[in-house]
Amino acid sequence: MQYCSHTQVTKTFLSVLVFLFDLSAVVFAWVGGFLIRFNFDLGESFVVVMSWGLVFLLPGHALACRLAGLYRGIWMFASLPDLKRVLRAVGFSTVALMAFFAFYRHEQQVVPRSLLVLYPMLLTLYMGGGRAAYRMWKEHRL
Repeated sequence: MQYCSHTQVTKTFLSVLVFLFDLSAVVFAWVGGFLIRFNFDLGESFVVVMSWGLVFLLPGHALACRLAGLYRGIWMFASLPDLKRVLRAVGFSTVALMAFFAFYRHEQQVVPRSLLVLYPMLLTLYMGGGRAAYRMWKEHRL
């Protein structure tokens, strides 16, 4: 019988939290992009687009984060290599967004093209900002 040490359980818990944070980044960036695009007055017709986008982008972003190697370390140091991994994940996620643009068709409803700029920008700010804020909090605590 194999027992997990306290540090292993803590690292696993932190890994799950980091993963959930990164998935929340997709929701923040996608919904935030729509709200900014429509000046916080989102019409009902775009709620369907937004919902299908999340169904497509959440697993795409999860795969993008994995491919970018974001979970090699647990936010102990927000450094330039971490920023490169975040940018790589955002790039892969943006490719998933472009695939969504290409395949999504629902009653002549289109995805606003401005999301090709807003989504990666907000995603980078959320993911990078969260990591930088964690590092500042960790250093201040020490």
